[in-house]
Amino acid sequence: MRRTSFIAIAAATLWPCTSFAADGIVIGGKIFTESYILGEMAAQTIESSSQVPVTRKLGMGSTGILFEGLKSGAIDLYPDYTGTLAEAILKRPELKSLDEIRQALSGDRHPRVHVNAADWRAIAEYLRHNPALHFDWLANLSGMDYVADEMMCVVYDLWSFDLKHTFAVKVYCPRGEPHVPSVTDLWRAADWQEREAYDMFGIVFDGHPDLRRILCADDWVGWPLRKDYVFPREYHGIPGSVELDWQQQADYPK
Repeated sequence: MRRTSFIAIAAATLWPCTSFAADGIVIGGKIFTESYILGEMAAQTIESSSQVPVTRKLGMGSTGILFEGLKSGAIDLYPDYTGTLAEAILKRPELKSLDEIRQALSGDRHPRVHVNAADWRAIAEYLRHNPALHFDWLANLSGMDYVADEMMCVVYDLWSFDLKHTFAVKVYCPRGEPHVPSVTDLWRAADWQEREAYDMFGIVFDGHPDLRRILCADDWVGWPLRKDYVFPREYHGIPGSVELDWQQQADYPK
């Protein structure tokens, strides 16, 4: 007997004529894949909440539908943000006393402040423990390489489950000696994410309890997501990508 998935059950609640086949879900006599059903459910949810039509394309699943919703403006990644929270954060005396804020972008679609690595730890503790902010979840941590400026950067996207607001901090450090204080004791999610930023960019997170590679082998040489990284021709006898040879051709995109 074919296992009935939660997607099929959800489809049956939306379209009462739903039945099940070995290779999909039958609606109105036609067989649809579960990916298609997820996409259609996502599209209908977006349209009902935003009143903005979402484009459907052949073979588009839920991820493609969400992308189309973002492009059309039907989905707002920061629905509660007009920059007012960012401005309120920046006006607090505890944060204003840290005069090394490089830039404040409170009105941006991605409200954030840019700070130096030396000031990050104090700011992180403030954002985590201040009851008026209470950013209790690190949603994402990303490394960035600004090779032309000789800088590295770590982006922290924070969220408060209690207060339902979000904020971001971009932490800058010199590319030659990329050190950033670890925040694994403030946000547990930082553990593996800091290791990934170390593995891909070579950013050292001082105070991390177990800073080592997480994607590449322990003896891998170099930092694969740096802009000037040169992919090795081989690794322990395993040949590298043939694209290395394509890059030598005159018509290869630069």
